[in-house]
Amino acid sequence: MKYSFINQNGTEDCAHAVITMVVNTLHNKNYLLDEIKLNNKLPVSTLSFLDIENTLFKYNISFETYSSTFKELVEFNPSEPVVLNVMTKEGDNHFIVVYKFSKSKCLVGDPNSKELTWESNSLIEEKYLGFFGICKKDSNIEINNSDLTKWMLYLKKHWKMCLIIFFASIIVNLLVLISSVFTKIYLENATNIQWSFLTIFFLMFGIIYSLNIFGNFVINKMIRKITAIMCRDMFVDFKKSLLSLDVETFSSITKDEWIKKISDISEVANRLLFITMDLPIRLIMMIVALAIFNGFSNIFLVIIFLESFAYIFISTVSSKMIKKMNLKIEKQQIEFSYHFRDMLDGFEQVKTKYLTNYISNKIDGNFSRLEKTNFQLYIANEKLGIFYSLINKIFYIFTFFIGAIFIDKEKISAFDLLFLTSISSYIFVFINLITNQISNYSKFKIATKNLDFIFDYRELNVKPEADTIKNIKIENLSKYIGSNELFSDLNFEFKCNTFISGKSGSGKTSLLKVIAGVFKNYSGKILLNGINLRDLSDNYFKDIKYLSQYDYLFHGTVWENIQQFRNKIDLELFDKLGLSKILNDHNISLNKEVIDNGSNFSKGQRQIINFISLFFTDCELYILDEPLSNVDKKTAKYLIKNLMRFKKDRMFIMCDHDESYKEYFEEVISIEK
Repeated sequence: MKYSFINQNGTEDCAHAVITMVVNTLHNKNYLLDEIKLNNKLPVSTLSFLDIENTLFKYNISFETYSSTFKELVEFNPSEPVVLNVMTKEGDNHFIVVYKFSKSKCLVGDPNSKELTWESNSLIEEKYLGFFGICKKDSNIEINNSDLTKWMLYLKKHWKMCLIIFFASIIVNLLVLISSVFTKIYLENATNIQWSFLTIFFLMFGIIYSLNIFGNFVINKMIRKITAIMCRDMFVDFKKSLLSLDVETFSSITKDEWIKKISDISEVANRLLFITMDLPIRLIMMIVALAIFNGFSNIFLVIIFLESFAYIFISTVSSKMIKKMNLKIEKQQIEFSYHFRDMLDGFEQVKTKYLTNYISNKIDGNFSRLEKTNFQLYIANEKLGIFYSLINKIFYIFTFFIGAIFIDKEKISAFDLLFLTSISSYIFVFINLITNQISNYSKFKIATKNLDFIFDYRELNVKPEADTIKNIKIENLSKYIGSNELFSDLNFEFKCNTFISGKSGSGKTSLLKVIAGVFKNYSGKILLNGINLRDLSDNYFKDIKYLSQYDYLFHGTVWENIQQFRNKIDLELFDKLGLSKILNDHNISLNKEVIDNGSNFSKGQRQIINFISLFFTDCELYILDEPLSNVDKKTAKYLIKNLMRFKKDRMFIMCDHDESYKEYFEEVISIEK
């Protein structure tokens, strides 16, 4: 067994590095740390044993955790890689891999080190926290070859146009090949040529070149059209899949990563057309060129094969380095975008808190690192270019040297040699495409991984609908995010309008989000009219309205946000409910444009706008999470009292730190952590 070692990138990467080492060791792979993170959408934060177990499971590796003393572990002496939970000198939680145990020392892969090391058992025992996990390979990884196949679905609907482009490109390239033959004929007859022949010759030559230019224009236009349509189709599916995600899945990566994924669409579309159109066309032209070469001498074929092998060997050797840089650039682009958006979103706070230098230095550092990696990638590609040029020149000279020998022996003519060198471009264009594909395949792989969630989209299943909500029963409800407990083993029944009280951090907001369907991952049961919440149609959640204290305001007018861009509002009713007066009293104009999530409004004004919109929705259940915490109590109580009166046949569940609202509710429950 070949033992792998991976160095962690940052202080929170130790578990990611440990996972990479275990996978590489047990499956004899060469994954990079960032590649494992990208493929499994792992967060940039400290992972738990459970996270390690779930990730290794995807690679057909079981991870069984135990608790014991270190001496007991050494006596047990497992033959498989063992992940140990240890503590660093700084007192931080850390993971290491132990590959071999002996009576006095162990072979350790510590992501904090620079290489595999033998460490004494006493040293490991000092930092060992009493927990370990044994990694066993259940079966080999099944190589997924469906990545390209499923993306081909976007080309399938354009197969007729693709066939036209394919055959048109073959014809255009054959015309260029024929023009090379014309050049050979012209050179062979240049000393004894008739004007009538010359006129016909150049006329045909001109027609061929004109057809070539026009054909390329039409083909490129058609390719561009297909690319644009594919990008549009992918974006539509991207948007549809994104909107179908639950909040927790969406929040598992940053907004900057979601935005970055959009740029991957063009990369995938262009690469698909390259693989399915350009590559096969160039392959056919290479085969034609090789057939012509074979008609002259096998020695020229040997030279071409040797040169091609050299190109492919260099590109294969360098591909890992290029992949590592592309992954690094992907990560650094997101980091730069994240901090730059911080500056834009928090611009006012940057000024008022005098954080200009801090933010500026942070952005400068991100930008410098990104530019440095981009420059390193550029230099790496330039070096590859130099190697390719050097190989090309060596074989070019060698070809002419062999050609001179053949000309001297009258096996070929000088015109034949010039003709062969001109058509050899078809061979090397294909080889260059292959080497480029090998070197830059990682970019395509990253892009497809980023967009892979598109294929997880499912249409809404037909499930039972609940009637008017009469009761909500919660049984043994628990919610965790990673190893962090939000609440556990809750048991309640809501039969009427209910107020929830509790200290900050007791889990009130998390409970409301679970009931509202915002959080999908929980243990226990939530029964609506006796029907399990998990069994209800996703459409049913449209009948549940959840309002938090910081709900988003969209670009548009205040009136459009109150309408929620779809609801019709009776203006007489609006005035009768006293809502116009409240807006006027708080200096809120219905025609005022909302900018950047209401940054041109106070927090209280934003809450009033969002709360008033509830009057004109038709839902079965209203879940309110401190909805008016920044509004004066007189206005807040007026709005809550009148909303509940206006929708007296609906159920309300609300939580707030101000317990004076309890007077409007029939039942009060308290949550304690």
